[in-house]
Amino acid sequence: MAVSAVFYQFSKRKNSTKTPTGSGTTYNVNLKSGTSFLSPTLLLAISGRPDYNYFSFEGRYYFVTDIVSVKNDLWEISGTVDALASWKSAIGATSANILYANGGRTDIVDSRIPVTSDVYVAANTQGLSGDFTGFTDSTMGICLVSIIGIGSFGTYLLSDAADLTQLLKNIETFSQTFITSPETGFQQLINSGKAGDNLKSALFLPIILSSFSNFDAGTQLYLGNYPCTNSSANPINGYRLNNPFLEASATVAIPWRYSDWRRNNPYTKVYLYVPLVGTMSIPSSEIVNEASITALYCINALSGDVAVEIKGATSGRALATASGNIAMSTPYGSASISGLKVASAIGVGVASVAAVALGAVTGGAATLAIGGGLASSAAGLLNALGGETAGGGGLGGSAVTGLDLGLSCFTVSHDLTQNQSTFSTIMGKPVMKVDNVGSYTGFVQTDGMHVSGNMTDSEHDIINAACDRGIYYE
Repeated sequence: MAVSAVFYQFSKRKNSTKTPTGSGTTYNVNLKSGTSFLSPTLLLAISGRPDYNYFSFEGRYYFVTDIVSVKNDLWEISGTVDALASWKSAIGATSANILYANGGRTDIVDSRIPVTSDVYVAANTQGLSGDFTGFTDSTMGICLVSIIGIGSFGTYLLSDAADLTQLLKNIETFSQTFITSPETGFQQLINSGKAGDNLKSALFLPIILSSFSNFDAGTQLYLGNYPCTNSSANPINGYRLNNPFLEASATVAIPWRYSDWRRNNPYTKVYLYVPLVGTMSIPSSEIVNEASITALYCINALSGDVAVEIKGATSGRALATASGNIAMSTPYGSASISGLKVASAIGVGVASVAAVALGAVTGGAATLAIGGGLASSAAGLLNALGGETAGGGGLGGSAVTGLDLGLSCFTVSHDLTQNQSTFSTIMGKPVMKVDNVGSYTGFVQTDGMHVSGNMTDSEHDIINAACDRGIYYE
């Protein structure tokens, strides 16, 4: 049977749909008896050995598999069908589940590429802004006292934290001036009690205030009738706390090494160091589209309780919450003083005042100056404050302020053995969606390919198997 065939010298990958360009060389050939159209053997009569590796005839393309010399100037050329090139149009029009393709997506993890053991660490740190700008490990921070007195009722911020130890500094002078008779002494005790009793609590918060919007204007503090003054006899001022909740926030940029799917675990891990809380791991797959992370702080100034919320700065989605306490308890205030020593001091003072009163009533000699009993109580009270070693002097949860004080974000990244773009032309990028094979140029790999066309059943199987292994659509 004489037919026309076109022969080519043509370089292509076997798993490619590429077809020859140019006209090739056309010959009339005969088919060997009993030949298959999928694996034909052509008889070609030409002078000299043919050096072709590809041919086409009857609408199909073929790879040359062997060339056999039959006799002088007669050659047997065996071939096998190139189903991918022969049915390129049908393949391109087929809708399939595309796994990988050149030009695929950059936001899907490609686990086919191995990573190296190299580790890359990057970090960013950001301070706080708001009612407070951060925490301090070098000073006591701010001091808040809860007191009762003439014009003073509630919780106050001391204008100078060091004034805490000065609150009862001049109590004896005041007593001698104010308590001029047994009647005024008893009036002081009955109406407002001892000055120290009006100091209900005192605590330090190791924070740096930037705003006083939660506080009233400064005013001199009173413990009962006693106007607090320091060692220089200057008034001790305080700012009354109106809103106990102090708020601040910080937004720290995530130091991403990559801008694609390598932001996911295990290629990148994200850690956040949160002052007062510690280090927490943030699932990188949850924040791949975030550029930064925000930490919102709320501190209850009355107790030192801290609540922290971690959010994605772009999405606003909550990522984590935490709580703690940073109050540094002090031995000042009636709730923190040794009961036995204060009771002893009070007993001495009351007995002294009673002795003054009794002397005045009976005409006996008073052993103390007017107001001396109250002064004695104050002196005993201060002694109780200074000598009690178990009076709640521990720092408690505030010890964490001795650590790093900035919001820090760390990324720990691993590198691929080669950049994904290097592999893309060889094995594509993830696509993972249904699409036409012809929508892509270059490498395409399908899952469960079912080509449709007028090809033989064997060609169906060849094409489907090749596409599921990966072909080059070109």
